[in-house]
Amino acid sequence: GFGVDALAQAGAPATATPLGAALQSGDEVRVRAARALGDLRLPDAAPKVRAALAASGEKLKVELAAVLVRLGDRDARAIVVRALEDPAQQLMAASALADTGDDTGRAVLGAIVAGTPPGRDVWRRAAGALARLGDADARTLLAGELAQPDAVRSVGAAALLARAGDGPAREQLARVAADPAFTERAAAATALARLGDKRALAWVPTGLASTEAGDRRSALAVCGVLAADA
Repeated sequence: GFGVDALAQAGAPATATPLGAALQSGDEVRVRAARALGDLRLPDAAPKVRAALAASGEKLKVELAAVLVRLGDRDARAIVVRALEDPAQQLMAASALADTGDDTGRAVLGAIVAGTPPGRDVWRRAAGALARLGDADARTLLAGELAQPDAVRSVGAAALLARAGDGPAREQLARVAADPAFTERAAAATALARLGDKRALAWVPTGLASTEAGDRRSALAVCGVLAADA
């Protein structure tokens, strides 16, 4: 699982082969590998994920179908649409549909944002999905989170806004990643690295020297993403 996560963060085409092999693993690793393959958007990703879906039980089918929908597989859409009725799978299904321009998915994301207390993970992910699609209201809501004293909330919102092209949010990530007193430096540096921002590398020595295994993994992931400079 850690290996698949690291490959996913690196996001390089060369990771497709080991990720494809990981589709033969247990349920949790299979889902992570499928998501990572979906993010690569390579032409041969869909057949691999489709084969994994055919070999999976009902529990995994929606997760894998959501990846296929993002890859343009229309046959998987029916599975994802049915999942909109399941509260546990609704956000994932709506995000996948909305990413393909489906208004139904976008409407469900809006309903989640409107009906969930701000700051919760579900709320933030739904707002982030809408912001990525250019929704101005969602961007405004996430921007309101940047000043939150809760570092998880502020960094989470900044990462989503920066991914949607927000310059000030990206600068906030850079500031907090460089701040020794900030508690979520690893998350900020990782978000910067995913944007291809070399300023994330300044945190790497601190992460590698940390006594926390999670920090060391994050530091190595940053190096993987920015391999040419790391």
